[in-house]
Amino acid sequence: MKLLKHLFVFLCTWEIISIVISNSNILPSVFSILKIFPSLANDSLFMDSLLDSVFFIFKSWFVILLILFFITLLSLINNGFRYIFKSLCICFQPSPTFTWLPIFILIFGINETTMLITMIFGTIWLVGLNLINVIETSYEKWNKHCKNLNLNIFKSICLVYFPSMEKIILSMFKTSFNLSWRTMIAMEIIFGAVGKHLGMGTYMNDARELLDVNKMYAIFFIIIISGVFINWLIDILTKNQNRKEISI
Repeated sequence: MKLLKHLFVFLCTWEIISIVISNSNILPSVFSILKIFPSLANDSLFMDSLLDSVFFIFKSWFVILLILFFITLLSLINNGFRYIFKSLCICFQPSPTFTWLPIFILIFGINETTMLITMIFGTIWLVGLNLINVIETSYEKWNKHCKNLNLNIFKSICLVYFPSMEKIILSMFKTSFNLSWRTMIAMEIIFGAVGKHLGMGTYMNDARELLDVNKMYAIFFIIIISGVFINWLIDILTKNQNRKEISI
């Protein structure tokens, strides 16, 4: 219900601003935009672009989470690795994501590989820095207990460190998805068509070039709703985990 309420507030605010501006070529009404949805559902090119974006975001998200998992593992095993990675995060995290783009285009060209690597670099430093801070807190809190119980490093990780970081790991899922999603859509708009990547951002940009304003905003709505929906699913997982902890 909360999700529907938030979307309702968003649509009402949009409609009010549209009435104030009173120019459908700049900001059409919500009803004009929603009328486009049935035609998009019957548009095979749009459905292909939607599926392509969904497949690519989950592929990149899986790669990012896999990298973060190994970073967590290595950081708990080796203090030197944790210090080096934290130093890199502190240096690279303030740099905007798209400052990496010219470098990756120079090395890999304009293609999906460049998109994937840019999404990884746009996510890994911010999420990684937060993750390292949590690891250090958990290590300081539980290290003595693990030694007193004579737990080896792998038992300590599985039985103590990972369970103590469960909440931040779920939060990391949400943050990494949001950063990846925004970066992917932005890159699809910038050079999706040039790089032979079909996605919602590319389709939206094509609609803009054809001055099909209603279709452009309809895709914009779908991008927003898709992101909000995924966040909602992650929030449900987090709440269920909290309920389990309380019941225990």
